[in-house]
Amino acid sequence: MEEAVRGRRVGGLLCYRCGPGRWEEHVDPWLVAAWHGAGPLAAVEPAAGPDGPRDFRMLTAVLEQPRPKSAGQAGLALLEPYPSV
Repeated sequence: MEEAVRGRRVGGLLCYRCGPGRWEEHVDPWLVAAWHGAGPLAAVEPAAGPDGPRDFRMLTAVLEQPRPKSAGQAGLALLEPYPSV
């Protein structure tokens, strides 16, 4: 992953990963995970728009919502840190 680029555009990343890629390497992309309360993955998976490409606007808006300062405030279980060796 030497060529990985860091960015802040969630929508751009989704469009790139679910598009053809630079060398047609993105074949049959789909969601493999979601967050608690998202419902079935099929409900979160962006559907194809009327002109063919997927519409990522709703998923992008949800992913870009402000996050709480800590996972504990979100009601998520906090993981214990790895023990130091």
